[in-house]
Amino acid sequence: MKLWLFIFLISTKAYALRIVSTSPAISEMITRLGAEAQIVGRTPYCLDAKNAAKVGTALQLDYEKVISLKPDLVIIQENTPGKTSKDLKALGLKTIVIKIVSLSDLFEGWRVIAKTLNKDESEIIKIQSKIIKTKMPGNILFKLGGAPKQSVLIAGSDSFYADLIQQLGGQYASKSSGWPSLSSEELRSIVDTNTRIVEIATQQDRLWHASDWQRFCSKCKIVNWVDARAAYPGPAMVESIIELFNNQVTP
Repeated sequence: MKLWLFIFLISTKAYALRIVSTSPAISEMITRLGAEAQIVGRTPYCLDAKNAAKVGTALQLDYEKVISLKPDLVIIQENTPGKTSKDLKALGLKTIVIKIVSLSDLFEGWRVIAKTLNKDESEIIKIQSKIIKTKMPGNILFKLGGAPKQSVLIAGSDSFYADLIQQLGGQYASKSSGWPSLSSEELRSIVDTNTRIVEIATQQDRLWHASDWQRFCSKCKIVNWVDARAAYPGPAMVESIIELFNNQVTP
């Protein structure tokens, strides 16, 4: 075998890591970097790497299954330091821990993954270039869940959703942090005639009916958004929100 070919094969093998992903967002990032085939373990909720074995999530990981896959790398999404990453390190498994709370977290974590896998960052740069600040009137609020006629679960002001809207030049309606659950009265107190509430669901039948909204907040202006990847913040979510913001949610 020629020396140059031997070196090429060795270097290629060195970067063909066997990866366990513990979140749909991580699997999507790896896939969009062109390394989907390297994912050997994934969560049951991942829409990428569907041929990979299911190993649970970062909160409920099947350690025996992970070990059996002989991964070179386990990528953990822990928005706050957790038990799982400590357990994996104690087992002698190489891990990378990333958090995805804000938009900057998402891109920072994605770059860490790209660097670790020795992958080009052009896909990351392409999506970031779509975030163009445009001054637009009105406020936007994201609803991610809740019980019909009882309460709504919204994304707070320090969330990925609010961060992206503000970087696009919009105003986010809520000043509360975290993931507030609001009553009808509380919701009505923070919205006005220029507010658009974006209701996110992974399936059409999970959206509230018009009658639910009429009883809960008759003055609220609702934009429905159904997307299979709407349950987690990832690259596709960034692109979807950009399109939604530019085409639907501005008054």
